[in-house]
Amino acid sequence: MLTQNDPRFIHYLNHSMSALSSMVEKGYDHWIITFSGGKDSTTTLVVALETALTCLEQVKRIDVVYSDTMLEIPIIHQFAISFLRHLKNLDRIARLPLYT
Repeated sequence: MLTQNDPRFIHYLNHSMSALSSMVEKGYDHWIITFSGGKDSTTTLVVALETALTCLEQVKRIDVVYSDTMLEIPIIHQFAISFLRHLKNLDRIARLPLYT
C-alpha cells in the first residue's frame, strides 16, 4: 500500500500531473472529468484539480460530470454527491473554473 510520503506515491503523482500538464501545454484548456465516487474516479478528479492549481491561467474550464455507474454500493452514491458539494466549498480550489 502506498502512503503519502512513499517515494513511489510521489513519483506516480508527479508522473500523472506531468501528463496532464503536457495536455494543457498542447492547448487542451477545457477538461471534462467523469466522476462516480469510486476510488478510481475520485483519484482522477483530485489529481486533475491538483494539476489545474499549478496552471491556473491555462485551464479555462473544468466540468465534473457525475455518472452513477450502478456498480457502486448506495453509500458511494451518497459520498459522491457530498464530495462534489464539499469541493464547491473548498477555499483552496475556489479559484478554479470548476463546474459540477
